[in-house]
Amino acid sequence: MKIRTPFIGSLAALAFAAAPGVHAQQAAAPVEILPSVAFYYGDHPDMNRLQRFDWVVLQPQTAKANRFQRPDTTLFTYISLGEVDKGTAAYAQLPSQCRIGQNKAWGSVIVDQSDPLCRRFYLHKIVRPLLKKGYHNFFFDTLDSYELVYSPSQKQQRADYRRGLIKLIRAIHRRDPNGKFILNRGWFMMKRLKSSGVVAVAAESLYRGWDENTKKYVPVSRADNRWLLRKFRQTLNAGLVPISISYLPHPGPRAERLARHIGRHDVVPYVTNAMLTDYGVGGRVIVGGS
Repeated sequence: MKIRTPFIGSLAALAFAAAPGVHAQQAAAPVEILPSVAFYYGDHPDMNRLQRFDWVVLQPQTAKANRFQRPDTTLFTYISLGEVDKGTAAYAQLPSQCRIGQNKAWGSVIVDQSDPLCRRFYLHKIVRPLLKKGYHNFFFDTLDSYELVYSPSQKQQRADYRRGLIKLIRAIHRRDPNGKFILNRGWFMMKRLKSSGVVAVAAESLYRGWDENTKKYVPVSRADNRWLLRKFRQTLNAGLVPISISYLPHPGPRAERLARHIGRHDVVPYVTNAMLTDYGVGGRVIVGGS
């Protein structure tokens, strides 16, 4: 399917009349245009299709970044800060003391980012090679995986882990002060890291999600939906871009309707399949001005 990235938002009439090439800085105050975002985790990304989006998130690639860079698209690379997949080179090299638990649903181990040794491992073995290849902007995933290890009653361990994540992201930013970061559900640290490269917070499953245990697409409860919308509003109020990743089996009219519905909440939508290997549906979002 050909990707379409229309303006989606509260100013529907203006949005769909505006030219696709209009940039946020050209809009009259108080209108703000949030960037379109795509997530593609397939092996061979087609940048001729993905370049229609302002921001594109890819899995780490063996090729250098300049192969995928486009003039009007900011490239982000996926990094899982909280987990390492079994069977990967990172898993084989990960020090044993850094392995504090498992995510059985995804077959990965949870990494102890409260430990300085583990943070150094990430900086030298995962981040540095990407920087050398020209990747400077990152999407940080699995930031809440420590909750699978530490219960809510273990407040000190949770606090130590969160501080460790903040230290790690700040250390990455010091290595490349021009780098931009997207957090996955990192609301607990978004304000503290806004001056350290963080530009957006993403979350999955605002209306439609994926259950890895049952391997099924699932609807989201109204309570979870409302909670996420509050978090997205906090993100926008903090001056960051809120991004919703929703899952449907195939792109098409249903995905387009869902993307438009999400955009009306002043949240940047991206609708794709559960493995993020489709060229999905999304668009810029117009905020304010009504």
